[in-house]
Amino acid sequence: MAAIAPLDFYADAGLVSRLPAQLDMLVTAPNGSVDVSFYVGSPAAAGVFKSTADPAAEIEVSLTPSAEVLATEVRLALAQADLDAATPGGALALGTSISAGQAVQVWLRFTDSSGQSGVYSGAKLALTPTSYYASA
Repeated sequence: MAAIAPLDFYADAGLVSRLPAQLDMLVTAPNGSVDVSFYVGSPAAAGVFKSTADPAAEIEVSLTPSAEVLATEVRLALAQADLDAATPGGALALGTSISAGQAVQVWLRFTDSSGQSGVYSGAKLALTPTSYYASA
């Protein structure tokens, strides 16, 4: 039996191009903001993913800050229009389950507070630990 691909971060809605959990953000306009989107999902053919600790709990994506990327500089939302209202450094709830093959789009805004252009790295994305269920 083939292993089921776990929930992970992807660059595309087709869940083909996996992203590393560590973020590298290029800032070309000091004190500006950069909005990017990525996807959370699994290319598994069927089934659902739920929180391992409590299958009724929300699956969340969160960010572990670094010395270069502060929690207060990052916002997460399900839509780009919601980034302004998102809590800086807050986790984002994706729902209580994610179906296999479903790509959940997540928007991230990095607002540079250093005043300098450059590549900022070290922050890491994380997901609530999940378990795979063959059916809902």
